[in-house]
Amino acid sequence: MHTILADDCTGCELCIAPCPVDCIDMVTPTPDRHWTQQDADQSRTRYEARQTRLKEAAEIADKPKVTTTALDDILARAKARGIARTGSAVDATRINDDALGQDKS
Repeated sequence: MHTILADDCTGCELCIAPCPVDCIDMVTPTPDRHWTQQDADQSRTRYEARQTRLKEAAEIADKPKVTTTALDDILARAKARGIARTGSAVDATRINDDALGQDKS
């Protein structure tokens, strides 16, 4: 459950669009106080932190994912190393299970 922090609300309306249940109404409050420089500084800090989070999320999304083909290549190389060391084929299923930390014995 998400909550709008009324004391921190700047009126930017960024919360309205992502609200999944359309329960946010923007109302014109009767101001109990006027914004101070401290309020503005805190809002700027929150804005900059959000921009940093968005940038980091975009960088993570841009990183290449390990594909099934890449995993197959890794397993094939591991199997080949096993054959080279022991002179016999290593069970690829065992390599898979070992890599995942699963013991099928």
